[in-house]
Formats: sequence, structure tokens, C-alpha cells
Amino acid sequence: MSLIWSWIPIRISMLQPEVIYSSNEHGVCLTAFYMAVGAYEPTILVIKAMNDEVFGAYCSTSWNARNSCDGESKRHTYFGTGETFLFTIVPDIKKYHWVGSECGSDVPHSAKLFMAADNRMINVGAGNGQGLLLDDNLLYGRTEHCDTFDNEPLCSSKDFQCKIVEVIAFK
Repeated sequence: MSLIWSWIPIRISMLQPEVIYSSNEHGVCLTAFYMAVGAYEPTILVIKAMNDEVFGAYCSTSWNARNSCDGESKRHTYFGTGETFLFTIVPDIKKYHWVGSECGSDVPHSAKLFMAADNRMINVGAGNGQGLLLDDNLLYGRTEHCDTFDNEPLCSSKDFQCKIVEVIAFK
């Protein structure tokens, strides 16, 4: 946690972290996930795969934003900000920040796809691949290179099975 702590924005690091969702405690379904984490902003999504690799995402916007609409009452597909990032802890320590943080806001639309969520999945990072995708039961996922973070897959196998999924919020 101290490593992730060094990566988050300073204004957030002054708050107290707390595990607000654990698949071992709250169950493995998106409904339970959204009920526990929906209103918190920001959150850290941490996954431990069956092979004990650990990786995840710092999510800059609340998961309730999945329900927000534009001026024409059309639901936003993607939400979030450039503070969002992906990371791996085990086996290697790596942080993948938004590609626009280095080259400014002049990035293609495919590199501005931070977070997406609905009743079937949650996703962090997209554009020519899914940075981190979890299914509706929070049991299976996929990780690929994506334009948003120009990342490598977060674990040794692009398709993985979750041992545990946790979310940390700041109070």
C-alpha cells in the first residue's frame, strides 16, 4: 500500500484509506460491488489473481458516474479523468499513467477512455484493447495493451481468474 500511496495525488494521500469492498466479504457480483463502492471518489481497485499476481487501477471518478448522462439524456459510455492509472505490484512493480499526462491533452479519442461500467462488466483503460476488464461476477478478467495508458498486460496471462478483488477508498 505504501508504494501505491506514493503514486496517488497528494491531496488524496492526506486522507485515511479504508477497504470498502472485498469479494471475500461482500460477494462476487457487480450489484454488491456498486452498492459498496459507487459513491466513493477516488478508489483503488486491487486484484489478486489465482496465480498470486497483484495488479489494479487507481480510479479517479466514482463508479456511480456510470449512470450520468449528457445534455441529450444519453448515458456516458466512458468517464473518469487523466489522474486514473493502472499498476502491477507482483511480480513486477510498474505504474502506467495516462498517455496525455506527458503529451498534453492533444491525444486521440481512443486514449481518453478511462473508466466504463455497466451491469455486465467494469473496465479501466481502452482503445485498441482493454487495460483491465472484469466480468459481472468479478471472477474472470482480461488485460491487454490499451491506448489510454500504453500499458503492457498487467499479469502474465491476458485472461485471468480472480482470487480476490478489493476496493480501497479514502475518508
